[in-house]
Amino acid sequence: MATECGFTIEEYDCGAKVETLITGDGKASFSGLNFHDEFVGIGFSYGRGTGLGVIENHKPGSVSTDIGVKWQVKFDSVKSIDALIATAERVKLLLAAKGED
Repeated sequence: MATECGFTIEEYDCGAKVETLITGDGKASFSGLNFHDEFVGIGFSYGRGTGLGVIENHKPGSVSTDIGVKWQVKFDSVKSIDALIATAERVKLLLAAKGED
């Protein structure tokens, strides 16, 4: 059975429920967000992507409806962004070890 891509809630045996964005069909996109306060962020969208690894940009201070952000992570610290990047690099290696692109 193929995995359905997009936003979903995954449920685990322990009872935990986690909001999840499953990628793999080229329809997910990730937007750089620049808010009018001290925060910057990454917006997660689905259904707008036109290929694998889609990155979108938009005007600062706007999470406009045209980019379809459903979920976002906001940062006020470079160290938090560094931690996210380091984690992404670790899971990238895990995926590569599984033989995925």
